[in-house]
Amino acid sequence: LMVLCGLVAVPLGILFVWFLFLAIVENLGPFVLAMLLLLKFTVSFIDVGKGDCILLQSAAHTVLIDTGYEETAGRVLEYFEKQGVERIDEMIVTHFDKDHDGGAPAILEEVEVSKVYLPDYKGESKKYDKLVESLEEHHIEPERLAEDISYTADGVNYQIYVSGLEYDPEKENDNDMSLE
Repeated sequence: LMVLCGLVAVPLGILFVWFLFLAIVENLGPFVLAMLLLLKFTVSFIDVGKGDCILLQSAAHTVLIDTGYEETAGRVLEYFEKQGVERIDEMIVTHFDKDHDGGAPAILEEVEVSKVYLPDYKGESKKYDKLVESLEEHHIEPERLAEDISYTADGVNYQIYVSGLEYDPEKENDNDMSLE
């Protein structure tokens, strides 16, 4: 198992040992050990400055959480090219701040995206409008999440949590509305 921070790979030996310990303690040793050895799962934290952009990859499934800034989309696309990413199964935009959704239009232009999850409120920035336009241009109807969801893809369980709060533009509480 590896975590990629920017472009530097760091082995997660400690995590492997922890999973092995849990497997032994829980008497699930053979099953968990086999899953760890068979399941290729990579988490990449792509350097987009102060923004967020996290790529989750299993053998046959790719999830992108946030897209960084508009100005760093080229860096993200360059990383995808180096990693051979040609398709994103799910893009999750946690909330509508420029450091989380700014790169989405450029990514949608260059990479096939099957599904997009958005929080269940409308942003108030030009970046948000650009995101919505880009989704329409690529004939992607985003799923706006008002309730928690979970799904399994390629043997990996994914859960997306919603805050359950109401958006209040006067309080500018869009961070509180983030998907998790």
